[in-house]
Amino acid sequence: MKKFLALSLAALMLAGMTACGGEKPGPSPMITLSPVPPGTDAQSSGDSGEIIPLSAVTLPESIAFDDYDAKFAVRDANPVDESFMKALNAFAYESAANVLANGGESACYSPLSLYYALAIAASGASGDTQKELLKALGVKDAETLSVQCANLFRALYSDNETATLKLADSLWIDEGFSPKDAFVQNAADHFYAETFRADLATQDAMDAMAAWVNERTAGKLNPQFTPDPMLLMTIINTIYFHDQWVNQFNADNTAKGNFRLANGALAECDFMHATFGNHGYLKGKDYAKTTLHLADGSRMVFVLPDEGQNIADFLDEKKLSDVLAAEEQSYGEVKISLPKFDNASDLELTGALKAMGIARAFEQDADFSGITDEDCFIGGVLHQCRVSVNEDGVEAAAYTAIMMCGTGLMTGSAEINFDRPFLYAVEGGNGAILFIGVCMNPGA
Repeated sequence: MKKFLALSLAALMLAGMTACGGEKPGPSPMITLSPVPPGTDAQSSGDSGEIIPLSAVTLPESIAFDDYDAKFAVRDANPVDESFMKALNAFAYESAANVLANGGESACYSPLSLYYALAIAASGASGDTQKELLKALGVKDAETLSVQCANLFRALYSDNETATLKLADSLWIDEGFSPKDAFVQNAADHFYAETFRADLATQDAMDAMAAWVNERTAGKLNPQFTPDPMLLMTIINTIYFHDQWVNQFNADNTAKGNFRLANGALAECDFMHATFGNHGYLKGKDYAKTTLHLADGSRMVFVLPDEGQNIADFLDEKKLSDVLAAEEQSYGEVKISLPKFDNASDLELTGALKAMGIARAFEQDADFSGITDEDCFIGGVLHQCRVSVNEDGVEAAAYTAIMMCGTGLMTGSAEINFDRPFLYAVEGGNGAILFIGVCMNPGA
């Protein structure tokens, strides 16, 4: 039986990781790294069940939400190419079109999570396997991918009194496995990855990984990992997001209302109500769209299909791109009725990725020789996401697990009542799409 390498990449904006002050914006994190040497004896890490930290990283400095000079300095020191942003969002539209087509249930997912997960895997791939991954990610080479991911990591990073937007990575290496030093170093340099050695066949190691994810997602996610004697390595990436509305909803105005499900049935839920003066909106051919801004520069986009329109028709790659990228052309008084919701998804993404043209990586002759000289291929891709919206703001988190087997002017007014299935997206201040979801039922 061939061994398998599990890359559990949880991309969720990490909460609970302490930011260290005093670090200047720069091209790479401060790293204390003790790479695992090739041929290391399996017993050298200590007693079975012991978790041995092998490296640590210093995260970017936290900046106050109103310190615009510091924000501009970070942006200037970490340029994110326009071509990379286009590739990232093109990946978001294409992947969301496949991931969210789930048969009429609420679903949410983080394209940024999946992107970072695949980027780490791509950094350890070679040959046609790497070419295939890079094509899907829209980047010409692995070095550019790593550098741009590092710059975006620092550009997005926020942990202040108003908002949190954090990514985190870690490598969990089995006692009997030694990934290549260059792969481990690149993960630390460009993805801020901590490294741990543990016996991945023990529940203690699985519990330690789950606790790491839970802490870095502020308790939003509680994954359960199962020990397996064939596991060689787990790569975990988390992303956690929390921000307040610029104009918060008044809880006194929240009232019960009916949400019309796709099948015509009614579901009672709590609706938030607000009237915004000179607010942007767009009335498209078959939908209405508006954006609610968040205190630290991010925003949440809401798209309501017209009565009689099937929301499934909006989950097409081109339609998603056209709708989410469309500029709001009108300004005026906008009355919004929006349900509070807490949506969560557990997804298996292998089919979606294959539909995007990633095939070689799932075959037994896949080339991940940048990680190990042992045969390994992707055996499955798991993703978990949760998005919550209330009167105060937005909280969201997600993780991805890749299992690798061995072998304007006022022009009018609008009233938008989100009382039927709608599409939403959370975007970072630079336009990166962090989360995309479809709300079919606010209470489920």
